[in-house]
Amino acid sequence: MNDGIEAIKQIHAFGEYNALLVAIYVTALLTLGKVAINKLTEIWGIETKASLYKKAQEQRIESLEKAVKNLSKELDDREDNLYQKQKGYHEQSIQIRNDLKKNQEGLSNQISDLSQMMSSFIDTQNARTVASFRSSLWRMHKDFTNQGYVTPDGLKTFMEMGKLYEASGGNDVYHEKLLPEVESLEIHYPDGSIYSQKGGI
Repeated sequence: MNDGIEAIKQIHAFGEYNALLVAIYVTALLTLGKVAINKLTEIWGIETKASLYKKAQEQRIESLEKAVKNLSKELDDREDNLYQKQKGYHEQSIQIRNDLKKNQEGLSNQISDLSQMMSSFIDTQNARTVASFRSSLWRMHKDFTNQGYVTPDGLKTFMEMGKLYEASGGNDVYHEKLLPEVESLEIHYPDGSIYSQKGGI
């Protein structure tokens, strides 16, 4: 306690202004001394505990920044890769749907074409069948009218062919001319015929 009082007395005796200047000089000298020491250690390459700690901290910060940067890049790459894959899958899905649609349309067109071809073929075959039956009926009609009679077998064949002619779509001259004229002919029963005059056909 007495030492403190003594110090205050001495400061008053020395002068408060002078004491302040001394304090400033001492602080400045300490600061300059520290800067000079740091400079000298840096020039001479002397590592202090503080510089080593600071260097280690800087290395850790640099490593963390690098790791964060690498992780960010990896995440961006994965996100971009995922987007590209999804985009590719989407485009493939669209392409597959378009191909299926084209194939279905092509198949539908082929079926339609085949159906038309079959219909045309059937019509052509029917027309040929009708023409063939008509020609045969006319030929038989001519033979019967030239000889002036018809046999039971001939009449039966003529009428069965007429039914097939009608079933194939022909019915114009058969009912109007051929059948009436053949039916109006006399029926001759050959010797040894299985048909009798009374029973007819």
